[in-house]
Amino acid sequence: MSRQKFDPSKVKTQFGKHFYEGQRLGSHRERQYQQWLRSQNGGTAKGRAAFPKQYSKYFSSGTKFTTRQGHLAYWAKPMSLKGGSNPNYNWGRASYLDSKGIVRKGSSSERWGSDISQGKRGSGSSVTILHGTKQWIHQIQISLYALRVQSENFRVVVGRRAMKVFQNSFKYQQFYSNRSRRWTPLSAYTLKKRASRGTGNRILKEYGDLYNSLKMDENAGMAKTRIYTDVVPANSAHHKKHSICYAGYHNEGKGTYGSAWNGHKPKSYIKRQFMGHSSYLNPFTDSFMRKMMKLYLFDSVFLVKKT
Repeated sequence: MSRQKFDPSKVKTQFGKHFYEGQRLGSHRERQYQQWLRSQNGGTAKGRAAFPKQYSKYFSSGTKFTTRQGHLAYWAKPMSLKGGSNPNYNWGRASYLDSKGIVRKGSSSERWGSDISQGKRGSGSSVTILHGTKQWIHQIQISLYALRVQSENFRVVVGRRAMKVFQNSFKYQQFYSNRSRRWTPLSAYTLKKRASRGTGNRILKEYGDLYNSLKMDENAGMAKTRIYTDVVPANSAHHKKHSICYAGYHNEGKGTYGSAWNGHKPKSYIKRQFMGHSSYLNPFTDSFMRKMMKLYLFDSVFLVKKT
């Protein structure tokens, strides 16, 4: 390990101990690793990686950006690194076929934009072309692998961002998206009932059940993140005897409630959307999402640097 260039980003933590390529770090490497942690965009003196505060406002308050060991979460790394850096350092895991059909591992030193005209020029031009073609195929294989890795990370970021967007709908009392309108106010009858129960006048947030029912599943399927509302267990402090998830009725404004007896007619639910396709989740209309797409694709996969 001493003969190779030490890459602190490859350090793995198991049971509170640090390992590098299967071997535990020595005292010298441990000092190097702690120094690297502190240098990561304002890391603390205790060696814990720091997440940039300017990004935290875009995620829910309960979002954890670091692991118990103080490492940045895999999906949060691009936001703490400078443009042009590969946040996962997984290039070496990419495989490619050489000219003899042998499977080889990609080198971690390979980068886009390297000289594809290596070798002798002039009479050896045919050899140069062959070498350049092999190198380009090699780098394409590496970038395809990096694209898969970073696409997964970007998917998680979008899911966590979606949680914040949907929660903001309750905060601003309207669907959190451009050109959306405030929700229809509560009726006088509902406000009177709220006053008698002392539960305030916040729309769709009398007890917070609907708000707290928002859940996220980062592993809902292949390349799939699911944001959904789960049924909240019945609470004895509530006036309702049963816990029923009305999320779909409120969000879509479909269906009716109330009994149709003694001359009464069922009432239609009023649409008060809080989930759906928001402009704040679109990279083409939201500056934060556009920046995330740049970090996870152009800066991390294609390694496009500012000139």
